[in-house]
Amino acid sequence: MENQRAHYKIKDLIQLIVRYGKPKLKLFTLGIILAIVGTICSLAITNQIRLLIDASVKSNGYSRTIIILICLFVFNLILEVPANFLLGYVASDAVLNLRKQLWRLITTLPRHFFKQNESGVIASRVLNDTQTIYSLIASALPQNLTGLISLVGAFAMMLILNWRLTLIVLGIVPLLALVVVPLSQKLSVISRLLQAALAETINKVSQMSINDNLIKSFNREKFSQKMGYRGMQTLFGLNVRQLRVLSILNPLVSVLLLLIVFVIILYGRHSINQGQLTGGGLTAYFIYMVQMITPMTSLFSFFTSLKTVSGATDRIQNILTEKPENKNLNGIVVAHIQRIDFEHVSFKYPNSEQLILKDVSFTIRAGEKTALIGESGSGKSTILSLMEGFYLPTSGQIRVNGIPIQQLNLVELRGKLGYASQDIRIIPGSIRDNLSLGDQKVTDLQLWHALQVVKLDTLIRSLPRQLDTDLGEQGTLFSGGQIQRLSFARVLIKFPDFLLLDEITSSLDSNNVQEIMTALNILNQQYDISVLNATHNMHTIEGYPHVIQVINGQVKQFFKRI
Repeated sequence: MENQRAHYKIKDLIQLIVRYGKPKLKLFTLGIILAIVGTICSLAITNQIRLLIDASVKSNGYSRTIIILICLFVFNLILEVPANFLLGYVASDAVLNLRKQLWRLITTLPRHFFKQNESGVIASRVLNDTQTIYSLIASALPQNLTGLISLVGAFAMMLILNWRLTLIVLGIVPLLALVVVPLSQKLSVISRLLQAALAETINKVSQMSINDNLIKSFNREKFSQKMGYRGMQTLFGLNVRQLRVLSILNPLVSVLLLLIVFVIILYGRHSINQGQLTGGGLTAYFIYMVQMITPMTSLFSFFTSLKTVSGATDRIQNILTEKPENKNLNGIVVAHIQRIDFEHVSFKYPNSEQLILKDVSFTIRAGEKTALIGESGSGKSTILSLMEGFYLPTSGQIRVNGIPIQQLNLVELRGKLGYASQDIRIIPGSIRDNLSLGDQKVTDLQLWHALQVVKLDTLIRSLPRQLDTDLGEQGTLFSGGQIQRLSFARVLIKFPDFLLLDEITSSLDSNNVQEIMTALNILNQQYDISVLNATHNMHTIEGYPHVIQVINGQVKQFFKRI
């Protein structure tokens, strides 16, 4: 997913935010105006401090200056609080919209996207990269917009107070830039490497956590630890590199700032003796210098952050350029599936040269029970994926009721196919969530009926919260066989024309296998639901009158059992 563009422009970030974040520009403008007025107010406070120091305690102007100062402090507070909130709110809202758009697109991408990109990396794009953008537009961008006002205003006031001293200070400031800019660029490179390493480590740790049973069964905890340590060690190395740069940068900046302070004190004392500057003016000069140097340093950091954000922007933009799966919503709708034909179908996965299926031809008809038998890796799962329209054939044709699958409405087609994978698929949430997948039309009666078919209704009724019981991560509250049956129940709720079963009995004992087989017979005979059962186990296909044997991606036998 890494974008290979050599150059990054800030307009890419702006276009990303405006197009996908849809920021509330009126609120943003109001926040900026309040922040700018607040910055001008802070400059006015510095000038009033100068007047206060220079004024006689007994003069009338002294009391008036104090009152003005208090009013300015209060006014500045009144401006800064809503300004900070508005700018932060607009940024949060824009990033929320960006995340929603990004996640909406990801959920509609074709299957090959998820095969090429690991889940932890995808999560990092949706959450970590967008959070990096949020940090920039919520604080760094507004601060630097107002910082520019503060910098220009403070510099103008410093010139008015003592232009000679200001020119001397300006001679030292480039030294500060010579130190900050190159070191900040190094920090930018390290930050981008840190982002990539963090995403990779998160993915490894999450994968190892999910496969904890596998690790423990082989007594390979040390291997799991090494995998985690390796990523952590990489992060440590990058953190040390970052620390080295900061350990040089921070002291050098401090020394140069102290040099500026020393020059101001030295020349300021001379100016006071010459009557060119007052004590209040020197104090104000120090404050103005801080009001100029602080945003200047912040600007350096801002441009460093821009380079860091550029990596996040590139990665997000690269996903946003992906094309959603074409479900052909205006395609032909089949009322009831009568037959599915494979005609000389060959297939290889995207970005691969290896043919998984080679000249495969067969027909399955409504009402039939068909077994798809073959060893692991023979191409059974690929055949089922092609039936669902997850991929299109490389050559040959798949027809449903004689209509090429490319011409069909895939949403409607998948609604008539019940696909149960050999992989245990559990989503975060309750049993109800996992069975209905958020479909509000599914009733409790339908849920309990499906659970009864797979012999889980008694167990779930015994739970305190029944259907609302949280399954835990990857269904850890239930056994592997129970989760497999739960996945089968999810398919039954659709009441499909065809059941496409991919090794669904692989995690079940003989009793449970027999119960599932009995349920399939009932569904086929009483409800006229067609069954295509892909398996490597010959014992699970007894009673199947139609058998398709797949060997190395080719159909070797297609016959009827008597």
